[in-house]
Amino acid sequence: MRYIAAIKLGLKEILAYRFEVSFWGIIALMHLAVWYFVWSAVFGYAGTTVIRGFTFQQMMGYYIASIAVDHFTFTDVDQDITESVRTGTLFKDIIRPFNIFLTYISQNVGYKILVAITQGIPLALIAIFVVGIKTTPIHFVLFMVSLALAFLLKFSFAYLFGMAAFWLTKTGGLFRIKNGVQKFLAGAVMPLSLFPAGAQAVFAFLPFQYMTFVSVQILLQKYTIAESIIKILIQILWIVIFYAIVSYVWQKARKRFEVVGT
Repeated sequence: MRYIAAIKLGLKEILAYRFEVSFWGIIALMHLAVWYFVWSAVFGYAGTTVIRGFTFQQMMGYYIASIAVDHFTFTDVDQDITESVRTGTLFKDIIRPFNIFLTYISQNVGYKILVAITQGIPLALIAIFVVGIKTTPIHFVLFMVSLALAFLLKFSFAYLFGMAAFWLTKTGGLFRIKNGVQKFLAGAVMPLSLFPAGAQAVFAFLPFQYMTFVSVQILLQKYTIAESIIKILIQILWIVIFYAIVSYVWQKARKRFEVVGT
């Protein structure tokens, strides 16, 4: 019940910022328009219909899907933790008999409900009726599984960075660097398959592509069913690794925690 209440709380908090949520949807469409003109120019200049396995239609499909995945998996739990540490309000969560990690996840799930309505549905309609993205039922199911795992992975990564607030007084710069690197290496800026083979080999050993790129590739049927399942298993492995690190750092952080207040 505690976690269900956290989901409701997250939804209630985000509803208090309805205008901002609607504005996110407008920004998403503006980003899509920018990429449309950019890749129109690239394909026109290249004088070809296919670039690294992507037609123009597939490229636009990639950006629609990546924007949707990026919004669904977005989390600012690192900032939430920083604020709780700074104000000392984290203390009340520590003394309660609940898993703080799961509580924060539940609140974020509440956010996703509104994101699905305000942004997911419009982007899906554009993808289907304007761009003409097609997928198979099994690929869609695997995509949804991968999307959920991508959220957990990105959440765990952000949670780990959020705990830096136990040791650092200023974390804004660190978070901005983290967000920039993560967005680029996750494939939210451009498909990772456009990079040279050597770079792609390096990306394969990093967790970032499993936060956006892999989910999008599954939806677009760039992977076979077997390859998709393997990618999903790797996502699960990275989640386990990050959760183990988070648990270890959390134990260290609790020992350092001091209620400061404002």
